[in-house]
Amino acid sequence: MDKVFQKAVELSGVGADWVEPLRLLASKESSLNPRAVNQVSVGGENATGLMQTLPSTFQQHAMTGYGDIYNPLDNLLASISYIKGRYGHPSVALQGWEQRGGY
Repeated sequence: MDKVFQKAVELSGVGADWVEPLRLLASKESSLNPRAVNQVSVGGENATGLMQTLPSTFQQHAMTGYGDIYNPLDNLLASISYIKGRYGHPSVALQGWEQRGGY
């Protein structure tokens, strides 16, 4: 799984300092299970995949050619785009997650 995180960081063009906080977020979100689906619905959608991305958020942020929400690389790429736009860096998202016990 480590190679998937490294590949996602490489393809998205963010720094290597993203790898560890992304891995920690994924561990908290899905226990590193790319097939995880949260049973709690948010606006009629269920958080899905490695980074527990809502399908609409995934579609909005998916990189062209990487459109499978269950594929760890695809899910990470969309999540990186989302995190970059919303938080700037995964360490910020991780701090918020830890303070609230989730988003």
